Amino acid sequence: MIKYLVSIAITALTASVALGDEAGWERTVTAAKKEGSVVLYGGLAGAEQEEIIRNFERQYGIKVQWFQARQSETNTRIRSEQAAGRYVADVLQSAKVVVDGLAEEGIVSSPSEIPNQHQLRIAVQPKQGLPTLMLTHGILVNTDLVSADHVPKKWSDLLDPYWRGKVVMDDPTAGGAAIGLFEAAYEKFGKQFWITLAQSKPDLTVNNREAERQVARGEYSAYFPHMLSYALKLDGLPVKWVVPSEGAIFAQFDAAVFKNSPHPNAALVFINYLLDKKSQLAYGNGGYVPVINGLENELNPSVRDLVPTKFLGTSTRERYPFMISEAKGLFGK
Repeated sequence: MIKYLVSIAITALTASVALGDEAGWERTVTAAKKEGSVVLYGGLAGAEQEEIIRNFERQYGIKVQWFQARQSETNTRIRSEQAAGRYVADVLQSAKVVVDGLAEEGIVSSPSEIPNQHQLRIAVQPKQGLPTLMLTHGILVNTDLVSADHVPKKWSDLLDPYWRGKVVMDDPTAGGAAIGLFEAAYEKFGKQFWITLAQSKPDLTVNNREAERQVARGEYSAYFPHMLSYALKLDGLPVKWVVPSEGAIFAQFDAAVFKNSPHPNAALVFINYLLDKKSQLAYGNGGYVPVINGLENELNPSVRDLVPTKFLGTSTRERYPFMISEAKGLFGK
């Protein structure tokens, strides 16, 4: 069974649509259909998100306008629109650290309680977003170049001189999953872990899709941190996705509603749909970890067997500035 390092308890939010109030929710859906569209900022790049959006549009007749870019570009756009009083976006779906930060600034807020919220197996904190999925990261290894004896069993195995000049690593100074690994390993193993790894001079990248192809082509023996959902798309290539014994790196993706959303009802209906069983299965079978109860045995077996059951850690908003500073100091930026 998939285990989560989070509480299962759910903190109730201030509700405009009470659970069990079917008539109230139907009024919300009717109003959403009249609004006719919903603007999404963020979300996941990939077939799973596209499938969910198509299914939502088909079911509700509500058009999804989807803006996706690098997080820094999205953040700049969000702040400029809010400062100018141009309220364009309705829903933000992004990493929890991003959503929490914007929630603290009052730019986004928790959606009113929605029907599918009661299925969540992850704790919901007041004034923050709702969990929609979890990303998990391990190590991608070229099986033609790396013998079974050298496949990393622990994260510290990457410190072995064997790997010098053979690995490519996401640049932790750029944030993302790499800073999640940086913080988790820093807290678990101490700063010396990163001092030693930096001394081995791994090549750094901000292009994760190219890095995985480089490993598949044999230009590198390993790449980390690498996302499970990407690894599933490399079937047939001489690569293997592994999770060290201490656990995988994870990142929670939350959804929230923008202040002065022009389509507030459609925003609620869309976020509710992200937590629908059909949507969560689409995420799960794409290599993401679902956040609602009862799907463990419904995932495709090829995916279910790979989903991590233990986690090393993630990036936290409180430690993010310090970790970025430490990463820049160690990796020469």
